[in-house]
Amino acid sequence: MATFPGWVIGADSDPPPGSVSGAPSDLLLVDHQLFPAAGRRYLRQVMRPNDAEGVEALAQVSLEFDPDTEQLAVHSVRVWRDGAATERASDGAFSLVGHGTGPERRPGSAQLPLDDLRPGDLVDVAYTRTARHPHPDGHFDCTVPIAPQIPVARWSASIIARDGTALRWRGEPDPGDPVTHPVKDGWTLHRWSRDGVPATETEPNVPGWYPQPGSLQISDFTSWSEVVDRAREVWGDPQPPAGLREIARQILSETQNGDATARADRALAFVRDEIRPTAAGGD
Repeated sequence: MATFPGWVIGADSDPPPGSVSGAPSDLLLVDHQLFPAAGRRYLRQVMRPNDAEGVEALAQVSLEFDPDTEQLAVHSVRVWRDGAATERASDGAFSLVGHGTGPERRPGSAQLPLDDLRPGDLVDVAYTRTARHPHPDGHFDCTVPIAPQIPVARWSASIIARDGTALRWRGEPDPGDPVTHPVKDGWTLHRWSRDGVPATETEPNVPGWYPQPGSLQISDFTSWSEVVDRAREVWGDPQPPAGLREIARQILSETQNGDATARADRALAFVRDEIRPTAAGGD
């Protein structure tokens, strides 16, 4: 089990009380903290089962990550009962579970069963995922969920960036402007927070790895050309296969009027109808 990172704020704070919704379980706290320069994403969640169904749903902690590209550090799995916390995590307590191979592969998970969980207990989980190979140029783009499928009593997200970084963000629902304050020489913390975040309605039968509506997108890129340049630095500038070039020529010939919207619609239709979706890990 790993100690809490020094850059994380409020790791030892008591969980908020939150009102009982009448649902099988309540999500009292979601706290995302990001340190892109180090490739680190910290998350703390506090959940409360309200009945037997909620106990069954929360009786196993499952932390998804991609062992090929990330390192997982579990800081704490506490169960709060009558105001007192009991630590349930320890070295070797988690089991690692894979999720398929080849095109069906999804990120794996670290799992920990919670014995003797009762309605009204609080399950308080904190962990960090660290990218094995953060990008050396310092640029970043992050997506943070705002509203999951159940309401959140208190939601927050923060990011530590170098002073002078021109952050750009947008969210749905709109999280507003962040509160900023310096955390150490040359670095500033930007923090968004909301209380009483309603649940987000999601489309049925969508794979769990697919990003659903209700998220905050943060980046320091100033233009799409910068995004393209970075992708070329990482992946090179490979030429598309001959078959794909032929498809592009067909789309151009069928949209001779130069209508960019029509070309985009045709390309989207090709991807939708002809490309088989596969599960992909990471953020």
